[in-house]
Amino acid sequence: MRSYEPQAGSTGDAPYRCPLQEGEQAELFLAWMEGTMTPEETVRLEAHAAGCASCREVLEGQKAVWSALDAWEPETVSQDFNRRLYAAIDAGQAQPWWKRMLERAFPFPLRPAVPVAATCLLMIGVFLFQTPQPVELENKQAVMFDRVDVEQVDRSLDDLNLLRELNEELKLDASGEKSL
Repeated sequence: MRSYEPQAGSTGDAPYRCPLQEGEQAELFLAWMEGTMTPEETVRLEAHAAGCASCREVLEGQKAVWSALDAWEPETVSQDFNRRLYAAIDAGQAQPWWKRMLERAFPFPLRPAVPVAATCLLMIGVFLFQTPQPVELENKQAVMFDRVDVEQVDRSLDDLNLLRELNEELKLDASGEKSL
């Protein structure tokens, strides 16, 4: 833990570094509440908090939290707690395996989710089955035919014929090798 030191160049009763600005507030304020700081560090921190509103607010908040924790009394456990606990465990193990898996997969009740799911499906259906806008097929077909390059089609057909011939030659070569 870093000690609470004076600012560089300060002497005597000069102001100390603010722990909130230095980023060491968690460990410093916790040490103050636990009483693990040296008496000199405690005096310095309390003197600084007297002049620094944000540090004073943190110290007062820490005091409130610790006093609430000190005042907290846990509830007493009922006499039949163990019996009810073991009965609940036995009832859970008596369920079929598929029910236990479903409860682990969906720990919350599905009843509230049904209207939400139905609304989502309805909205998806509306978006998917909207009436389509009329499409002008005549203009699209004309555009498609204008883009066709006749020479490119001819070259593609020639390439396909060459591939067929090559395939036939490979089949003949493979059958000739098998017969030998």
